[in-house]
Amino acid sequence: MYREQGDLDKAIEIHKKANQINPEYPYLHTNISILYSKKNMQEEVIKENQEALKLNPDYLIAHKFLGQAYYKLKKFPEAISEYEISLKEEPNDVSLMTLIASLYSRIGNYDKALALNNKILKIAPKTPNTHFSIAIIYQMKGDNKRAKEEYLKELEIVPDNAIALYSLGTLYYEEENFYQATQKLERALKNNKSLDKSVFMNLCLAYKKLGNIEISTIHLNNYLEIANEVLKEEPINADLLFELGYLYQELGSHQ
Repeated sequence: MYREQGDLDKAIEIHKKANQINPEYPYLHTNISILYSKKNMQEEVIKENQEALKLNPDYLIAHKFLGQAYYKLKKFPEAISEYEISLKEEPNDVSLMTLIASLYSRIGNYDKALALNNKILKIAPKTPNTHFSIAIIYQMKGDNKRAKEEYLKELEIVPDNAIALYSLGTLYYEEENFYQATQKLERALKNNKSLDKSVFMNLCLAYKKLGNIEISTIHLNNYLEIANEVLKEEPINADLLFELGYLYQELGSHQ
C-alpha cells in the first residue's frame, strides 16, 4: 500500500520489520532492494541483494538486481559478473546477452562482445541492432570493411535505422565514395531530423566534392545555424571551433 502511494520510507520500514520476523526469506531483501532502487540508493540495493544471496546463493532475481545496481553505478565488470550468472540459467535470453555484450564493449573487451553478438544472431538472426553493434566493434578494431558489411546487414533488417545509415554514410565519405555518402546521409536525415550537426557538415562537403554547390550550401547553412546556437551558449567550445576550422579548410574558405 505505502509503495503504491509513494511513501517509500514507510514501505522500507514495514518490509524491514517483516524481515526481522521472518529473517529466513530472501525475497524480503529483494523487495526492500526494489524500494531502495526507486530512491536511487544503489549501495543499499547491493547490500540487500547480497543478504538475499547469503540465504540462497541460487536466488536468480538477486543476481539480476545486483547487476542493475552495479550498472547504474557504472561498475561494469561487476555488473557483467552478476548478469552472466543469470545467463547461465537463461542461456537463450537474447535481451540479457545484448546487455552483457554492450557492457563488454564499454570496457573495451571487443572479442567477448563480438562473440556474444554472434551468438545472438545464431539464436535470433533478425534481432534488430545486433549487426549494428557488431559494425561498431569492427570500427573500433579498425576494420572498416567488415563494419560496412555489418551496417548493410543491419539495414536489411531495419531499413530506416537512422544511426546505421549515418554511420555507413560516414564510412563512405571517408572512402571518398561521395555519391553513396550523400545517399545514406540523406536517408539518415530523413528518418531522424535530430541527428548530430555533423551530418550536415558531411553532406555539405560530400555535395561540394560532387560539384553540387547549391545543395552543399543548403547543408552548410543548416550546419552553421546549429553551430551558432551552440556557440551562443558556449563561446569557447574547443571541439566545435576545431570542427568549424576543418569545415572551412575543406571548403577552401578562410572566413
